[in-house]
Amino acid sequence: MRKESLGGQVLGFGAGSLLQKSLGALLIPLYIHALKPEGLGTLALIELVSSLALILIGLGIPHAMVRMASSEERQLANLLRTGVNPLLLSGIGSMLLLQLLAPFVILALRLGPESVLLLRITLITLPLLLLQRVFESLWRIQRRARRYSLVTTMGLGVTLVLTVAFLLGLGMAVEGILWARFWGALLVVAVGLADYGGLYLRGRTDRALRNRLLAFSLPIVPHKLNMVLNNSVDRLLLQYMIGPAAVGLYDLGARVGVLIQRAMAPFEMAYIPWMFRRFDRKQDSGDASISIVSNGMLVLIAAGTLVLGIAGPWAVDLLDHSSKFALPRELIPVLTLGFAVMLCYNVVSIPIFTAYRTKVMPLISGSTALLNIVCNLLWIPEFGVMGAAWATLASNLLMFLVGYLISRRLQKIPCRNGLLAMGSAAGLVLWRALL
Repeated sequence: MRKESLGGQVLGFGAGSLLQKSLGALLIPLYIHALKPEGLGTLALIELVSSLALILIGLGIPHAMVRMASSEERQLANLLRTGVNPLLLSGIGSMLLLQLLAPFVILALRLGPESVLLLRITLITLPLLLLQRVFESLWRIQRRARRYSLVTTMGLGVTLVLTVAFLLGLGMAVEGILWARFWGALLVVAVGLADYGGLYLRGRTDRALRNRLLAFSLPIVPHKLNMVLNNSVDRLLLQYMIGPAAVGLYDLGARVGVLIQRAMAPFEMAYIPWMFRRFDRKQDSGDASISIVSNGMLVLIAAGTLVLGIAGPWAVDLLDHSSKFALPRELIPVLTLGFAVMLCYNVVSIPIFTAYRTKVMPLISGSTALLNIVCNLLWIPEFGVMGAAWATLASNLLMFLVGYLISRRLQKIPCRNGLLAMGSAAGLVLWRALL
């Protein structure tokens, strides 16, 4: 296994990530140019189905593989074989079942019959996305930051080029976006098979390892479902209570706001496995390096929140020449802050994973999702898309507070300075948005 320091991993992940985020950000002006709010709303609802299906089919196994990885090649081969087999069975079987149910799913989403084809394309892509997550986990396990960055950037590059061709050249709208994603995922999976196909064949299924994997991963499934509901139920309720145009407006604001999470992705990819190894080795959260790195993560989140919360609305106004997407002025700042709070939760909740207490996670995310649903039901009729944005911020703040309090009881992470920086950034963003 390649041995890279935390800084080396961040640079390795970050070099490719900077290009990835630049490429990914180009999709937003493409969507603004080629889609109407109703079309973007349809895409958001199709993505919601895809996210829910990925979590149910994936069984939380890619996350468990990162936690239980070993540096010994034979053990890694056994981990790969043991983890991938149930994923393949679950993925292919579920895809076929959902293909049969596609018309009923579209009816439940209150979309037109033309959207059945869109859902079918998405379902064909699901097994590829599952394998992509497995290979990305393996590149992280082996700390192959450069490989991860190169391959995922290539996949996104293919997606972007084909999206331009399908949207602008062929006028395929949402269908073109989904087919472009299919081919981008296929490229990443092809490289992953070349890297790890032989390792998979050398491994063997280990029943004891499978039981440990599932014991760790299955509690993550309801947690991840709750997270998707927390982040996406607002779109579903907007569809039912207002209509697809409102979903499209909200979704554009969310796509800009979530860039804060994507910008932090390379740091998280290095930070989380590093923290796991640190706690496993020392079992001491008082280690000075843990405090420095955790505070540094929170300061980076605070800086990103300031930049995106202030510049995001201006950028959308600049790109939307025809004013198709008339967003409320405070929508992007509030959503950016909501997603930033979720990033802070990821930092402070590490002890839940290191202490193998994943069984509490569905309780945390379930209470958060419940609050989000209640707030959306109360605030959407009164405030429209802004009601959904405030509900996202309120629910993510609850998740952060509960996760922080539980984590402190397990293994305290000293991060007061970072939290103060984040609080200051949040205050500035809200003050500017509400002026």
